[in-house]
Amino acid sequence: MSVGLHDLPGELLSLILQQVDSPSHLHNLLVASAPCYRIFSSRRERVLSSVLQNAICVEAVHDALAVIGAPRFTQLSKHPTREDVTNFLKSYHSTPFQFPTDFKSLCALSHLLTIVEHFVTAFSTQAHRALETLGKPYRSLPRWAWPPAPSSCRIEVALPLSVIERARLQRAFFRFELYCRIFPQSSSRGVSLFPRADQSRLFLSRLSPWEIDEINCVHQYLSSLVGVLVDELEDQLVGTVLSATGMKHTTPSTSTSRGSLQRIVGARHSNSPFPRDRIADPGFGNISHLYELGDHEFVMFTTLDLCGLDVFSENEKYHQEGYISFMCSYGIGFIYNLLLSENDRRRHLILSHTPVQRDFFPEAVEIFYPEDNSPVIEQSQDETASSSNPGWKLVTRGDVDRKFYFGTQRAHLRDKGYVFWDAKRFQLEGLGKKIKDTMNMSQVDIKRLYQRSAKQSVEDRLEHIRIPGPAWRSIIANFSLRYPD
Repeated sequence: MSVGLHDLPGELLSLILQQVDSPSHLHNLLVASAPCYRIFSSRRERVLSSVLQNAICVEAVHDALAVIGAPRFTQLSKHPTREDVTNFLKSYHSTPFQFPTDFKSLCALSHLLTIVEHFVTAFSTQAHRALETLGKPYRSLPRWAWPPAPSSCRIEVALPLSVIERARLQRAFFRFELYCRIFPQSSSRGVSLFPRADQSRLFLSRLSPWEIDEINCVHQYLSSLVGVLVDELEDQLVGTVLSATGMKHTTPSTSTSRGSLQRIVGARHSNSPFPRDRIADPGFGNISHLYELGDHEFVMFTTLDLCGLDVFSENEKYHQEGYISFMCSYGIGFIYNLLLSENDRRRHLILSHTPVQRDFFPEAVEIFYPEDNSPVIEQSQDETASSSNPGWKLVTRGDVDRKFYFGTQRAHLRDKGYVFWDAKRFQLEGLGKKIKDTMNMSQVDIKRLYQRSAKQSVEDRLEHIRIPGPAWRSIIANFSLRYPD
């Protein structure tokens, strides 16, 4: 007589549940089995704690627990105080954190881990694809970020990861989220609670150089995802303008110059709905008249930063990376929700968080330089999750110079996750040659591929376009900057 899962005693079912290795697998099992759900309900803290300890790599546990234990806010403030953060970091650097036992904290850790695992899978898969397409960075949103696919179909086909690789990736994403929480924006928008020098001193100086670049890889990856969404928003604006009723092309010789005002007023001809147009340039002092344009008055797309369309302007494209980094500073939960939001909500979130910049990870990394109290580079031949990998050793050759940490100088290498892959993958897949080939990329090509300032702005794309007043008002209503919720 065969015995099914539902015929097993409760204690045995409990032990089986405690062997599950991820919260998502546990969820699927509980949904499929009523007896398993009943057992879980009676022992939920013990089961969930075991599953989380199975799922989080040992080397990443400390940072995962630090995230859920980090000071967030008080009853009097939306932000932690500097004293709270400083005291917390003293504990973080010196004392192991205890695994939570209450269900609320376990649920918070489970939610955090689920998001981290989504990003670990998406990043490792994209980085591996980028290694196969040298010189052509693979850029796309994770499969699970494309609505309206059901949640069961939103997971990327995972790249098999070794224990060491998964530990490095988990730890890097947990540390990035920790960084977002302990170094938030202050009560003043665009001002950090800690300036970049303090961020570097309190946190980065206590890490090994390769661990800093692991976080750098995460920041660059998340920035690239937000960048894809900003690109989509720009394409939406361009598409809206080009499909607007009454849209007209002008020749370069007759278009307005940036920053000037042209208002051409002429008599209206009864035979044409748009005769001898009246043209307004937004980039001129008081723009209140732009909100009162008549049906036969036209607007040129110039100096958009003066009329609430900052993120689309030529002047502001040089600051877009800062705006995107500012959005990333809200943490992986914000980015995850941004990726899964519908178009209208996504547009609102982007426009309500631009154009703002502050001191965050890139700014702190830019001034970081290893000091005497920084961790010593290991000499051991045994690779662990805490040691540097062959990719780091190949690229730096022991040269710890801050020029490697900031800007785009290593963007093409971070795009391929060069600090995460273990020695076995280097041996079996020939990653050493691919990394060397990547290192030969010129700085001109690196900037062209990875710097947003190298791309064409919306203002440039629409330089010779003019639209009538009603279409302009619609664009202002849908694409101008918002105030945060």
